Amino acid sequence: IRDYKVTGVQTCALPISFASLPPRWGMAAWFAFKVALCAASIVLLLRLTPPTPIWGLYAVLALALRPVVGDLLHGNVNLWVLFWIVVAIGSVQRGRDAAAGLSLSLAIASKLTPALLLVYLVWKRAWRPAAATAIGLSVWLLAAPSLIVGPSANLAMLRDWSRHMVEPYLLEGQVDTEQVNQSLPAVWHRLVTASPAVRP
Repeated sequence: IRDYKVTGVQTCALPISFASLPPRWGMAAWFAFKVALCAASIVLLLRLTPPTPIWGLYAVLALALRPVVGDLLHGNVNLWVLFWIVVAIGSVQRGRDAAAGLSLSLAIASKLTPALLLVYLVWKRAWRPAAATAIGLSVWLLAAPSLIVGPSANLAMLRDWSRHMVEPYLLEGQVDTEQVNQSLPAVWHRLVTASPAVRP
């Protein structure tokens, strides 16, 4: 988004972003970037796991192909989030608590579901990476965006996001169960209730 207006405040765009490119080039660059992130995630995962027979690797890649292709075709952020989760897990294994927290917090700031990993860190009493994640969230949700769009616009956008994405579920129990909603509550409702997944 080149210009974003929130409550009458026009904000500047990121000086270097996919959106600052012409539309076709921006989409192609985002696609290529996500292919590179996917490849990097696979390489990092192979380093984190014990040696696996080649047929096992092919089976895992075949099972992952559908979600990967879907993410690439729809322009979603899931491969971006996957990369940062893999980096966070690798950092935890190597005892790099700050890197783990900053990586996990970037994944959480991009999509809320990875916050389950923060719950896991707290449950395992891994206080240092959990604290680094909390600090990282303040960086990725407050400090960094405020430097680009300004503090008031950033807070207004966070309020709008919360009003549309969090409050309807938490306060009113509303869940949009159509297949485009990838949130955990939506998937759960699609699986265990008579909620529609596709509307004609």
